Amino acid sequence: MSALLARTSAAEALVGQALPALRLAASDGRQVDLARLDGTNVLYCYPPDPAAGAAQASGFRDLHAALRHLGVDRVIGVSAQSPAAQRVARERLALPFHLLSDGGALLARAFGIFDPDGSGIMSPRHLTLILRNGRITDVIDPAGRAGENAQDVLDLLTGN
Repeated sequence: MSALLARTSAAEALVGQALPALRLAASDGRQVDLARLDGTNVLYCYPPDPAAGAAQASGFRDLHAALRHLGVDRVIGVSAQSPAAQRVARERLALPFHLLSDGGALLARAFGIFDPDGSGIMSPRHLTLILRNGRITDVIDPAGRAGENAQDVLDLLTGN
């Protein structure tokens, strides 16, 4: 399996947890309540670095149809970027999914985990969460593999 499952105690502690009732602004201006996400969802947290964020988002864009075919209801990107910046990124990259703004690091605070550089983004690295009916079932650490993160998720879901 190419997916690098996160093996840190902070990441492992997330498995089985429910997403908190947090409302984050989406790239289309709507508010999304994380606790109300039903079905199977992929929530990937990405850095404010445009190159890494674009590589990760493009991977999920390119494999979006395959993920949907496997039963993923939603792919959602989360970062500290403003909703306006995310709207521009979504349009520029032609993303078929929305990006959420967590400028206040609410998600990281709810789980009690922060990036070591103090940016407030998921720690120990920028994690990808697989969710089923609002609960975290798997955590992937795309460390150094932002461009392959979507393939890692696909491999996990297909058992490869």
